[in-house]
Amino acid sequence: MELQVANIEGVTAPDYRMTVSAGTALSPEAGLVLTQGYLPLPSGTTGTRYANAPVGSVRFNTTTGLIECKTSPTEWSSTTI
Repeated sequence: MELQVANIEGVTAPDYRMTVSAGTALSPEAGLVLTQGYLPLPSGTTGTRYANAPVGSVRFNTTTGLIECKTSPTEWSSTTI
């Protein structure tokens, strides 16, 4: 089986979440092919940060031009690469 998705979005901003029932095996590495040569990050302004993003979430902040990581339930930390 193959799943092709052109766009995954939440109600107001991309959240890239997938929910599965407890005990369900999910193995995205089996057959995952990235044909673009890059992995797009969710992006948006400082004002459009997803408040309920889990700790460890990563995004590109278009206001600051920096990559951010959610480091606590209420804080985002910026970094450069």
